[in-house]
Amino acid sequence: MEKENTVTIDGTEYEFKLMNLRKSASLLKMIGASISDINKADDDVVYYIAERVCSGLLVDGFEENFDSYFARKHLLLGKVVASGLRLNYPDLIGGVTDGLGKLDKDSELGKNIESLGLNKILST
Repeated sequence: MEKENTVTIDGTEYEFKLMNLRKSASLLKMIGASISDINKADDDVVYYIAERVCSGLLVDGFEENFDSYFARKHLLLGKVVASGLRLNYPDLIGGVTDGLGKLDKDSELGKNIESLGLNKILST
């Protein structure tokens, strides 16, 4: 049975250190701006968000170097970051669904999430 802050992706267990309110609130504006118009998102901001969401991440119980572990694994990074966002912002992720766990594909946010292939991760 997985812990509240743990997900398994492709057979690997990822345990997140959940952010406190101050840390999660400081990222909220950046996350919203980045997801709402992914084509205009600054690469440094996207990297910063990913690194913060994965801060203290344990991979199969071991701490890994963020840059080394995710080098050349961009799809995996997207899956892990999406899972970390879902764990840290469950009420935010609920805002892109129709209340039944289905992505609101007509919203701009929903279109961007779907185009990144993150809709299946975020709606589970």
